Amino acid sequence: MKRKIIFITILFVFIILVLLFFSNTNRLMNIYYKIKEKFYGQPIDLQTGLINNEYFNIQKDGTDATKTRKGINEAIRYASNNNIEYIKLEKGNYLVDTFIYEINGNTYDRSIILLSNIEFDLNGSTIKIEDNDRPNYRILSILDEKNIKICNGIIIGDRYGHNYTEISNDSSKHQWGMGVSVLGGKNVEISNLQIFDTTGDGIYISATQKKTSENININNCKIDNTRRQGITIITGSKIKIFDNEISNINGTAPQSGIDIERNNVDETSDDIEIYRNKIYNLASNNAIVTYDGLTNISIFANEVQGNIKINYPNETIKVYDNKIID
Repeated sequence: MKRKIIFITILFVFIILVLLFFSNTNRLMNIYYKIKEKFYGQPIDLQTGLINNEYFNIQKDGTDATKTRKGINEAIRYASNNNIEYIKLEKGNYLVDTFIYEINGNTYDRSIILLSNIEFDLNGSTIKIEDNDRPNYRILSILDEKNIKICNGIIIGDRYGHNYTEISNDSSKHQWGMGVSVLGGKNVEISNLQIFDTTGDGIYISATQKKTSENININNCKIDNTRRQGITIITGSKIKIFDNEISNINGTAPQSGIDIERNNVDETSDDIEIYRNKIYNLASNNAIVTYDGLTNISIFANEVQGNIKINYPNETIKVYDNKIID
């Protein structure tokens, strides 16, 4: 048994060295996966979509954040490379860390990177980010990808264990820790998630240098106790936000439920529907806020505590049939 373990270890080291030398060779990657499959079994069950945690060295007991983050990302890449369109976590508690991710010349602090044409089912599991000092992180992230679904789980930030003073004594600088981030995403559905305790927003939507976000649906999610916002839209089109519950947003401005607010004058948002959401107990008392650069915005059938605040109103912004409390 001991000899077998030594042999496997040497074999893996050799394969990794070869792969590092020929990092762009898909054929070698396929050989690597085939050898691993001999020892650990099928990486992803093609019938159920269930990810083989042992194969990818993923821990589901809330330990080893680095291995778990790397393993989940490897499973997603494996699914993408093999045209597997549905993957599912084993039910458990997953602790992940952040790493510097580079795309199109830009660098980002990210944890789990979603890729095109994949539905990622958390299967009732919890993904929690490890306590860190990063002012800007994304637990689940989409960057210039399309046809993605994220569903059925719990995402927890590090609000109470976060180090707010490592980079700046001003804790407001650490307002960019997001539960789910969509930058340049197209055809994205985010559903049946619970998002708690992030240092920034529950869900954040914007663009990259190459693409804006388009056709985004957020539904049946619960966002609670995030520091900055519930949901932020910087720029995008064809966005629907419906049947969500957003509550207890507090900690650093603006502290709104849903905020549509561009960063630059050349950013615009168009064709957005916000309906049947329940929003309450916000530090700013602003349940839904819009600013300039918007067209074709409909806000209806929501139940909110506080204000629906329309800055820069125009004839394409419609607000009707909402229940407004206090």
